[in-house]
Amino acid sequence: MVEIRELTEERGLAELLSTQPLQPFLQSWAWGEFQKGLGRRIWRLGAFENKALVGAALVIEHQLILGKSYVYCPRGPLATGPDVAAALLKKMAELGKETGAMYAKIDPGLYAFDWSAVHQPASVTMGTTLQPRQTWLIDTSQTPDDILTASHQKTRYNVRLAEKRGVTVRWSTEDADVKIFLGLMHQTAKRQGIRLHSDTYYQKQFSILSQAKMAEFAIAELDGQPLAANMIIWHDQTATYLHGGSSDEHSNVMAPHLLQWRTIEQCHQRGVTTYDLWGVAPADQSDHHWQGISRFKKGFAGREQIFPAALNIILQPQWYQTYRWVKRIRGGVDE
Repeated sequence: MVEIRELTEERGLAELLSTQPLQPFLQSWAWGEFQKGLGRRIWRLGAFENKALVGAALVIEHQLILGKSYVYCPRGPLATGPDVAAALLKKMAELGKETGAMYAKIDPGLYAFDWSAVHQPASVTMGTTLQPRQTWLIDTSQTPDDILTASHQKTRYNVRLAEKRGVTVRWSTEDADVKIFLGLMHQTAKRQGIRLHSDTYYQKQFSILSQAKMAEFAIAELDGQPLAANMIIWHDQTATYLHGGSSDEHSNVMAPHLLQWRTIEQCHQRGVTTYDLWGVAPADQSDHHWQGISRFKKGFAGREQIFPAALNIILQPQWYQTYRWVKRIRGGVDE
């Protein structure tokens, strides 16, 4: 019998996360603290069998247009079996109803069992994926030399070119480097037409996650001038390239290539077995707006991982249809 109740112990959650594929940081205790720091309500649900923690779900409340809201579980729930996952989905739906949410959204993670075997509520439908559904994973348990040898010839050339031109990479958790990171992010966003979160969002994210020893900047420089910076998330056996930006200047020295390469080396040195490059375009969508960055990422030897499709558990059907209609008129998609 699976019992769902509030999860109050960080250590138990960390131990459960360590048994899950890719150990998703989006279900970590620190990520919940970050969401609270943004002013959002969160719930930590624990699934117990005979006092043993066998599943968990970080659930986050998001506000929508029309004065409505939804509850969201990113890369979860964590579960040791289909029955545990089903119990957590049911509890999420109940929680959503109690809080007046329009729907409950799930972006599933990866599981040691068949996700399609999980019993789902009758009111479930396909939803918009908020986390990248396709990602590129590099096995950093291999030696860096083996990874580079297996990488694309152009990628190897660009890494060596950056080294030859004198690009260096340093690691930092200093608050002073947040400004450098944000400046490079804004240059990239302007250049590529990308919409960013507010600066406060990234500042708060880095502050909370770095305090938990999960976030670090990798900064590529040429003669002391920052040319590229990435925010790397360290979580158990998986490192994730979460955000990054590069300068409009000196693009010919290929600083972003060396930045990723030094991160791969760092993963191997730290005993981290997987580097997640966090999102690539679907293979069958040649016009996808991520095609450029996807070619860059796939230049490093790795493999594509596809996550299960997102689910929406509809709790207020009439409001949900109205909401989707309004979003379509505005040219957006449902969240």
